[in-house]
Formats: sequence, C-alpha cells, structure tokens
Amino acid sequence: MSVISRPSLGKYPSLPSHEETAEKLTKFFFRSDHGPRKLVKRQALATFFDIMYILDSSSSVSDWEFQRAVQAIQTMVAKSKRDNRHAVITIATRAKTFMNFSSRADAVRKLRGISRSGGKTNTQDALELAFQMFTTSKYGSTPGGLARVLVVTDGRSNIEKHRTERKAFKLKANGIEVFVIAIGDYLEGMDELARMANTKYAHMYRVEDVKGLARVVKLIPRLQEREATNYYGGRPPIEGNAASNAKLQRHQ
Repeated sequence: MSVISRPSLGKYPSLPSHEETAEKLTKFFFRSDHGPRKLVKRQALATFFDIMYILDSSSSVSDWEFQRAVQAIQTMVAKSKRDNRHAVITIATRAKTFMNFSSRADAVRKLRGISRSGGKTNTQDALELAFQMFTTSKYGSTPGGLARVLVVTDGRSNIEKHRTERKAFKLKANGIEVFVIAIGDYLEGMDELARMANTKYAHMYRVEDVKGLARVVKLIPRLQEREATNYYGGRPPIEGNAASNAKLQRHQ
C-alpha cells in the first residue's frame, strides 16, 4: 500500500454499518504499529503518532452538529495511545489553528472550548496549514515522527477547490497519512474526499450523520480490546459479523 497511491473511486455502495466502520477505524486509524505502508528511516523508530484533526466548522454544519462531532473527536483522542500528540484545525472561509500539538489529556480538555465559526469550506487552506504545522517546530510536532491527518467534513470544498487534491497529495508525498470521515448519506463531492484519502478502503469512512459518528466511536473501546487479542494471539471472529470479518481478511 503506497503512501501516495490515488484511490480508485468506482461506485459508492450504501453506507456501511456502524460496526464495520468502527472495525476499520480500530484496525487502520487506532493501530499503533506502522501497518503496510512505506516509511522513511527516521519514522521506522517511532512508536507514537502526531495526529491532526481537521474539523468542518462551515455554515453547512449547525452548532449542535459541530459540538456532537467535537465530542466524538474527544472520545477518539481519549482512546488513542497515551504518547500520541494531537492538534486541531477548523475549516471555514479560512482555516484556523485551534490547538497546537498537545498531550492526550490537554487535548481533551482544550476541545471543550472550541466553537463553530461558520462560513464557506476552504479545505485546501486547512490541508496547507496542516502541512505547515507538521513541518514547523513551533507547533509542537515531532521531527521525523509518524503523522496522520483526520478530516471530518460534511461535503466538498467550495473555495479554490482545484487545489484540494494537490494539497492532500503534498501531505501524502511527505509520509503524512490522510484519513477522511464523510458525514452524510450524499454522493456529491465524494470523489474529492476519496482522492484526499490515502486509500479508499483503509482511509475513507462514511457515516449518515453526527449521531452515526457518535455510535461508531462508542463501539471503538470494545473493538480495540478485540483487535489487541487478535493481534497478539488470535481469537475467533465475533458471531453474527461474518461478512465484515471476511471483508477485513480479504484486505489483510
């Protein structure tokens, strides 16, 4: 799996179940091993991640939806590896740094003070700002460390959108993985979101709304325990989830 591969779009199926989405997040986003991707030598020694959360704060997202999404991100931060560091950018007419790279505990606390700004959706500006924050020491990133971006948005960009895919490629070409959570049961703009992600299968996720995102995140602690057991010795697949387990096995 190449860091700079361009996802094959194909046709988008119906929304996956919450269980399947939670399984993929647990397997590909929360796993602390390096996974099947290329690393430069300085990254191979890293045991934790710098994680950038890019949150859609535009007018297409209500205050209530934004706060529910933030609560989901707080839970994800709390369930991540203790040594990971977390930063937050909000997307609106301009991208803004809400939080530099911080410890798990500090990130959860600081996220309580975030608010929606409203405006348009300038995703390319957020991706460029993310690159600067990963590559400039003043933001608290780990030089040469493993890095991930998680974009949480309800649709495609509408400011300089021709630059969005290029800015995402710039991150990926520098060893920074890009994950996307698309909120909504729409298809408009899905091509742009899929091209932002490293791969369509392992890095692109969909939920029907912020309630669905909350349900997915709530499943993660149980699945993390199961993932750890499978990783270190194996356990039979959970009954009643054969189709999802078979799909994961095909992609291993």
